[in-house]
Amino acid sequence: MARVAVSADPHLAEADLEFRAIARSVSIQIHKINANVSAITKLVDLLGSAKDSSDLRTKLSVPGSDQPPAAANLPRHQPTNLTLASPRRLRAATTLLK
Repeated sequence: MARVAVSADPHLAEADLEFRAIARSVSIQIHKINANVSAITKLVDLLGSAKDSSDLRTKLSVPGSDQPPAAANLPRHQPTNLTLASPRRLRAATTLLK
């Protein structure tokens, strides 16, 4: 078990607790962002494949937006061999993030 040094100055102890709470919150938020990016990447990978559908394109749209999903303009059901940095994948991801 790790021992935590207790400061004689209550202001330092309070600042340490506040820092730890903020660090924990940021860590959780980064984890959520990573999970969301992973989920979006998996959905973008399906664009242009046999699993492409209007439901998939709706999932990739921005909630509350008056504009049609950006993915709606991409070609459907075309066999592709996308690599991580392919121009098509980058265009699709960039369009979705606008």
